[in-house]
Order: sequence, then structure tokens, then C-alpha cells
Amino acid sequence: MSRINEDKPYALYEALAGKLLNRCQGMAPGHKFRFKNPLYSLDASTIDLCLSVFPWASFRSTKGAIKLHVGLNHDGYLPEFVTITEGKTRDVEMGRALVFHQTAL
Repeated sequence: MSRINEDKPYALYEALAGKLLNRCQGMAPGHKFRFKNPLYSLDASTIDLCLSVFPWASFRSTKGAIKLHVGLNHDGYLPEFVTITEGKTRDVEMGRALVFHQTAL
């Protein structure tokens, strides 16, 4: 499977994830809390990589890593965005770079 997926553009998977998110949002359970604006949580996980296999993922002198940032929308508890950055990227930097859509209740 990995060889087949090697030739596919990332936009294909991005569009698929968007369609799945739209479908799941209609089925997601709500919550009893009411906020003026949507409530999001940002979680980041560091994924260790072997530096000799992934030399572009330099994290520490002998270690490689990337960071997976996930934005969770609390209105349905679904991840709304996922970003992969260098392992050295701080969570606060990623949080400041995000643009959230404002909706009126």
C-alpha cells in the first residue's frame, strides 16, 4: 500500500479528511456549555524519529523528531485541523499562527 500511496498528491488526502470531518460534524454529540465563541484546544505530540534514517528531522544532537499539532473543536469533540512541523517548533508559536473563524451564536 505504501508504494501505491507514494505517487498520490497530499491534496487527495486533505480533501478526503475534509469530507470525513464534514460528515462527522453532523453526527457529533453537542455539549451543554454555551460560549460566545467556539472553544478549541491545541495539543502537540513529539514523534521521535531515527536521525540516521531521517536526517532532515534534526531535533537534538543525536535525535530526530517531528511535532504533530492537533486542534480539537469542543463543539462535537472532533479534530478540526492537524499540522506537522519540525520537532523544535514550540506549541505557543503554532497557536499564534492559527486563524480561527468567528461565528455568531
